[in-house]
Amino acid sequence: MPVILSEPKITYTAVPKNACTSLKFAFYFLQNGEAFEPSIKNGKPFHIHTCYPSAAFKPKNPAVAAEYWKTAVLREPVHRLLSCYVNRVLNLGELDAAMISAEDLEKGATPRPSFAEFVEKMDLYRSLSSSIKHHTEPHVFFLGNDAGYYDRLFKMNELEVFRAELIARTGKDFVLQREQGSGNKMKVQDLSAGLVQNIKDSYKADYDTFSFQ
Repeated sequence: MPVILSEPKITYTAVPKNACTSLKFAFYFLQNGEAFEPSIKNGKPFHIHTCYPSAAFKPKNPAVAAEYWKTAVLREPVHRLLSCYVNRVLNLGELDAAMISAEDLEKGATPRPSFAEFVEKMDLYRSLSSSIKHHTEPHVFFLGNDAGYYDRLFKMNELEVFRAELIARTGKDFVLQREQGSGNKMKVQDLSAGLVQNIKDSYKADYDTFSFQ
């Protein structure tokens, strides 16, 4: 579901691994006039993603949607999947040995898989981890399959342009902080052509719907 500002009328639809954590913090400030502070509510952590969950696309009533400036951020799918792997698998250990059962091993899972194996067996790893599944859903899952629904789609290298546009529209200055950086040096340029093509085939719907750099 999108983050909604009522004045001015703006909706931002987040896609995991597309600077969404940083932007959700920014939109919380724009909406509430103060920084978001994680807390415990009813014994459970209340994080920015609890406040603004990313979910499957559901279009608004066209008449209502037309009143809003609708926006989102795109990330080239190969770059996005590599970022997901580095963050969720290498940094957070979501597919480490402790997370993989004997039954999972029999299905062909390897604890802490290489990126090539992660891509090759993506359906398996998605079935083993709800977090991996969530972070590897395609753009169209979150944004829908009509790029024309949005008034402006920003690329990852346009985040400062996005920030400036939000400041101009809301009259509120803010700093867009990087919330999910990793120090890993894996680069798309280091991947084999075959592996890159496999990823592109997996995310064909994204490439058919949106324009990526």
